[in-house]
Amino acid sequence: MSWTQEELQLLHNLYSDRPKYEVLIALPDKKWQAIQTHATRLGIKRKVSTEVRFWDKVDNVDNNSCWEWQGKISLQGYGHFYFDGSISCAHRYSYILNCGDIPDGFEVHHTCYNKACVNPNHLELMTHLDNVRDASQRIIHCPYGHEYTEENTKLNNGMRQCRQCANRYRRNIHKDQTRLDDHDFMEPDHIARFLRNYKTGVDNLGRHTLAKILKQYSSPTVLDIACGSCVNFEVFRRFGVQCQYIGYDRTRNLLHHARTLYGDEIRLDRGYAEDLPYVDHYVDVSILRHIGEHMLPKDFYTAIQEAIRVSKSEVIIVFFETPQNIPEHIVNKRSSNIPNQEVFHYWNVYSWSRFTEFIASLGVQMKYDHIQTPGAAHADTIVRLIK
Repeated sequence: MSWTQEELQLLHNLYSDRPKYEVLIALPDKKWQAIQTHATRLGIKRKVSTEVRFWDKVDNVDNNSCWEWQGKISLQGYGHFYFDGSISCAHRYSYILNCGDIPDGFEVHHTCYNKACVNPNHLELMTHLDNVRDASQRIIHCPYGHEYTEENTKLNNGMRQCRQCANRYRRNIHKDQTRLDDHDFMEPDHIARFLRNYKTGVDNLGRHTLAKILKQYSSPTVLDIACGSCVNFEVFRRFGVQCQYIGYDRTRNLLHHARTLYGDEIRLDRGYAEDLPYVDHYVDVSILRHIGEHMLPKDFYTAIQEAIRVSKSEVIIVFFETPQNIPEHIVNKRSSNIPNQEVFHYWNVYSWSRFTEFIASLGVQMKYDHIQTPGAAHADTIVRLIK
């Protein structure tokens, strides 16, 4: 393909440091790949500043239409962009670049409701609560496709809940019928002591690490999935963590005991880890502690995806059986020692390579650490999935 002198001059003037869309507008008859190839032949290098990297992922700059992000898209549908030392949302950088800083306590909301859009004219600031309310008003079906009609909707602690799904929980219809719902075999004194003894409770160093992570946030909303009787909240309180705590568990008896301990200090919801009844970005941080070992891996992966969906900042996963360098997950099904009842539970060991491969597909940043926990499990492996 031949180049005119005028086109070559434009290439020299624009290619090195101007956004991709400006180069394409100036050279409408050229494809971007052809422009890159010719610039390389001529020895014209492109300066890779943060701003140029951003604009290189934007094709359409019409003020009225959506600017679809051309880079990596997260599982939740948001554009991913690396700036300020970490991976963040592309629309947040677009707002900062074109409109200014984002004040503390505010989020960038899409007025077009297109998560992949980075047009600053389609972005506005909202508080987290207003953003959640706006999202909730637009959702007309529950995660399982049931319409939120007047007959099929009830309020649970101010949140809409699907009656069909709620009835499903009450009937204890679930994918894994080997589990005994509600821990009916547990006596009240057992419930009062459950996971509160010695190094498994408030002295557990793994729980202490969770509290230290949460102290990095300013009054976060924390969803503790499979919370049991909310020992984590006890630890957070002792560490001075100021948070809005939501305990979520399938076990009615444990939740009832937590209510007797903490009253209105906390909010408690009942359900399964794979079926979180919350809208996107409802909480700041979700915690999945010591549950993967007791679920089928496919259900655990679903629970992780659900936690990422409802979390604004990060999801914290805690293993007590450290994932191993093995090719596949090992699913161990054991019989529980419960009189007069045939009940099974899982005690799985996860493959680190398989687990990290799954996490890589979610488009989040992963950090992990091993915390020695003498007197309890040998160690907690804490995995942080940062959005």
